[in-house]
Amino acid sequence: MIFQGTTAVITGAASGIGRGIALEAASRDMNLVLADVDGAALSRLKADLDLSDSQVIFQEVDVTNLADLELLASKTSSKFGCCDFLFNNAGIMITGNFTEVTPANYSKVVGVNLLGAMHCLHAFLPQMLESRNYAHVVNTSSLGGLLSWKQMSSYAATKAAVVALTEAIHYEHEFDDGIGFSVLCPGTVQSNIVSSSLDNSGVGEEGSLLARQIQSNLNEFGMEPQSLAKIVFGAISERRYWIFPHPEFKPELNRRISALMQEITPDSSLSLFGVK
Repeated sequence: MIFQGTTAVITGAASGIGRGIALEAASRDMNLVLADVDGAALSRLKADLDLSDSQVIFQEVDVTNLADLELLASKTSSKFGCCDFLFNNAGIMITGNFTEVTPANYSKVVGVNLLGAMHCLHAFLPQMLESRNYAHVVNTSSLGGLLSWKQMSSYAATKAAVVALTEAIHYEHEFDDGIGFSVLCPGTVQSNIVSSSLDNSGVGEEGSLLARQIQSNLNEFGMEPQSLAKIVFGAISERRYWIFPHPEFKPELNRRISALMQEITPDSSLSLFGVK
């Protein structure tokens, strides 16, 4: 598949997986539309990429605000014609026992992880369907969207919803050769996805401790984001729907499916994101 000269839109582009995808896309000489809520981190990415203004749009965007994404889609269309590859990646994680996480905090997770993904599709999918080029959407879910875990209720619920959302839209366009869909389900990746919860009240003592443990494990043991990005681009080239950068979790997925078919009550023997 030829990526050179095509246009990639990436949300959550300033750090973690999004940053890795941005760097990999730049190495493939793509036009880039890079969006993130963190303007300072976006500025650092701009300095690192050192691209000409003709190749890139940098835009501070809150994915919970549909108007932000509609404006970004309009700018993309005006400058590059259309979005060819949409990396629907913005996400946050707030941990804690469900009864200790405030409604404001779990609403924030739902807003970014689920509504943000839906807003992005609403803004960009129409122009992608009208494109003469092959188009592809990658929605970032997580292994946490397939293997739920304690103190991750809002994160797991939203990431499971992203899996279901992607599958439903895939079926709607299953016989359209002009567009493809993938759902990305990574495990441990170097990112700051948990850092936001470290500064938030309303997650409880256990939630704060778990957040620190997860962030430490991501930093120390996580896959390098651009290495993950190479896997993602390989999957797009093969038009693969499922993207599992961490195949070592497949036995656990098999165990879960087997337990489901046998109607066995789930247990907590799984180690997810390096914590038990």
